[in-house]
Amino acid sequence: GYGGDFEPAGVRHDGNFCANGLVNADRTLHPAIYEVKKVYQNVRFKQADEDVFTFQLINNFFFTNLDKYEIEAQLLENGKVVSLKTLPVVSLNPQDSVWIDLKQDFSALTRSDAEYFVNFSVRVRQAEKGLPIGHEIAKDQFLIKAALANSVTPIIEGAKLELDEGERWVTINGDGFSIGFDKEKGQLISYKMDGDELLKESLELCFWRAPTDNDYGSFIGQTKEKTNSHASRSLDWMTAWNSALLSASSITDTLGRIYVQFNHNLSSVYAQHQSTFIVSSDGTIEVKSNLQLKSESDIPRYGMRLTLPEQLNTITWYGRGPHENYSDRNYSAHVGLYTSLADSLYFPYIRPQENGYHTDTRWFQAVDKSGKGLKFTGLPSICFSALPNPLEDFQGENVAYKENRHTIDVKERDGVFIHIDKAQRGLGGDDSWGAQPHKQYQLNDDSYKYGFTISPIAE
Repeated sequence: GYGGDFEPAGVRHDGNFCANGLVNADRTLHPAIYEVKKVYQNVRFKQADEDVFTFQLINNFFFTNLDKYEIEAQLLENGKVVSLKTLPVVSLNPQDSVWIDLKQDFSALTRSDAEYFVNFSVRVRQAEKGLPIGHEIAKDQFLIKAALANSVTPIIEGAKLELDEGERWVTINGDGFSIGFDKEKGQLISYKMDGDELLKESLELCFWRAPTDNDYGSFIGQTKEKTNSHASRSLDWMTAWNSALLSASSITDTLGRIYVQFNHNLSSVYAQHQSTFIVSSDGTIEVKSNLQLKSESDIPRYGMRLTLPEQLNTITWYGRGPHENYSDRNYSAHVGLYTSLADSLYFPYIRPQENGYHTDTRWFQAVDKSGKGLKFTGLPSICFSALPNPLEDFQGENVAYKENRHTIDVKERDGVFIHIDKAQRGLGGDDSWGAQPHKQYQLNDDSYKYGFTISPIAE
């Protein structure tokens, strides 16, 4: 427990402020501790301006020579390690640097159609002071070549789509799949593969996140009676989709693809949204989202969410990881290929709040034990979370409609709860009693747009 659990009514307390820090009371490490380690590391690398395979190794120690450590370089192709090199032991004095050339080792291995990174890992050569052999004391990652932009699915010759349109529903049938839309609400409601439904709940717009401790410090997420004008405007985004009104829709069949478009009026936040779904004959849906704002705002997040059946709980992604990361806290989360169960992506903060997010994601997929499921690919990138609970379960004290104050209040749910975002506001943390995230990590432009594809994965 924490402040408010033990005191008589009316006694002042600081809530869960006593549980701040980088380690839980049970000694579970917070994800932020990896960011602290990366920022504090005493060995750094710098990529040369004139050659992407040349790096400067910098010893920021004051009393330690780098000959105590083993340095490994890895070449990653689309997130997979395709080559590695253990560097000869480097005798580098404190506060000195040396240049490393990896061109001969890695340059011939690259292809024009893939994305490449070089990772460095600095590890202990001999156990000392509680650090085992192989313990990593520093790491870095550098982009060598960016990926080609993702493109729309080509038309498959001979494959056809059938359009079944009713008064309220529209269904698009293809070879082994069917896709359904609700014309009155204006949203994707069904994706069936070989007769099996892969959507437990519909795809819908989402502009809200479960408030973090720092959000509470700036009053975001608290009831309007307790908040200020800035935070009150942000609170309106929590229910913006619930009050959205469909203003226009269209369905067209063009060049072997079916285009479904919905326009919504988000009157509570003075915004307009257009969503376009382009269905191809292989079952791929290209989703385009366009948000136009009429007044200044501070959006907690801009994206969409849906719920998948519980059995689609194996999550693989190509993006930043493995630990959770956010726009202003992803320096330590290197781009790579990772796999986890949805349950393991949840982090149980002492007071339930936003958790389990991943930025700069090229694609992610959710599959069952047989390998059947859905893949979500950014155009060109997205942010995502895939958790065993909806964001409403992480709403904490004083949030309208919810009072989950402890980890034990978060009950087991049936489903995998997915967010597919353009972005989410940063976490902030200059202080936790009023400071906003830095300007570049806020969402307060007057327009936003992004896109992604949803494609089936067969067994």
